[in-house]
Amino acid sequence: IVILIRLIISIIFGLLSGLILGISITIWVCLLAILRTPASIIKMVYLTATTTEKVFTHRCLDYPLRIVVLILIPISRLLFVGGLTLYCIIFGTMNYIGQLTKRMWTCEWHDWSIYDDIKLSQDRSDDEDEYFTTLYVLKCLCAMVPGILLGILPFIPFAIMVLLISLYRLPINIYKTMKVALFTVVLKWDLKIGALLILPVIHVVFILVVFVTALIGSFFHFVYVTTGSITNSESPFHRWDVFRNGLEKYYEGHQNFTGENQLGRFDHPTGIPSGWRGETYQIPIQRILKWQWDFLVCCFLLLISLPICFTGSLVIFTLKLVPSTFKLWMNVCEDIPIYCWPCTLLTLLLTPAGVILFSVLSIVAGTLKSFRVPAVYLVKGY
Repeated sequence: IVILIRLIISIIFGLLSGLILGISITIWVCLLAILRTPASIIKMVYLTATTTEKVFTHRCLDYPLRIVVLILIPISRLLFVGGLTLYCIIFGTMNYIGQLTKRMWTCEWHDWSIYDDIKLSQDRSDDEDEYFTTLYVLKCLCAMVPGILLGILPFIPFAIMVLLISLYRLPINIYKTMKVALFTVVLKWDLKIGALLILPVIHVVFILVVFVTALIGSFFHFVYVTTGSITNSESPFHRWDVFRNGLEKYYEGHQNFTGENQLGRFDHPTGIPSGWRGETYQIPIQRILKWQWDFLVCCFLLLISLPICFTGSLVIFTLKLVPSTFKLWMNVCEDIPIYCWPCTLLTLLLTPAGVILFSVLSIVAGTLKSFRVPAVYLVKGY
């Protein structure tokens, strides 16, 4: 009973005194940060206006970016003060509650200094590296606007040029591939007919896929390289050489496809490819029929195993939901020291949600286990 009363008194004392101390320290830190805000803003404005080597130079778009950063400096400082205050009021208060609960429980007060806990608010006005880092981040954020506005200019022409190259090479690609498919001795008549019917569709789908890929990929690429160039005080067009190089490589890829090393190996007047060893290919009718039969059997097995696995997983993890929650609560209360009771309380409150999420994921995983039945059939048969 004495230990229980002492425990309750320690928790109540830690909660009340920790709240008071945490709020007090938060107010103190916030006031210090506010008092230092003018000096910090003046220092950042001075560095922004005078620096010519770090962050800002006299090249390209650094002049307008310098002006925009000068405008954003007070906002960034206010956001820092707000974030510091929020951090102190949440994590600092929880820390003080735990520390004071521990001190009350162990009766050890001699080695604790409150001054050590507020050092994060100490003045850093002489640390220019911190200011240059902040200025560089602001410059990166500001450079994203012209980076996006200028980066969107080449991506549509680039994608259109890729499309035009694909359309320009389409007739020769279709002619070469269909010629090979028609006259080669490697393919038998059934596979030749299938290839002649499918090849035009494949070429059209290839053009669409390449166009969409070029459209999306070039957008992000040009925006990224343009923003990076502006941030590094370079010309926005410094790394746009990919426009020409990319188109040249793509056109060379089409030429190589119909060249001697790839499609040209099979394009022989006799229909016999270079280095041919007598292999021939045809549509595997028996194998296709076997695949169809296996597909039907797998669907039948899945229809049986899916409800069983889902129902079993649902029943098992639903029944284990409440016992698992209580078991975790017991483990938390046993393993975490008393002075961490704020974290313990938060853990106890979040434990049911975590158990429910784990149960849902386990039910999904148990349901997916049903696919093992057709997988075993495909590997080992009946």
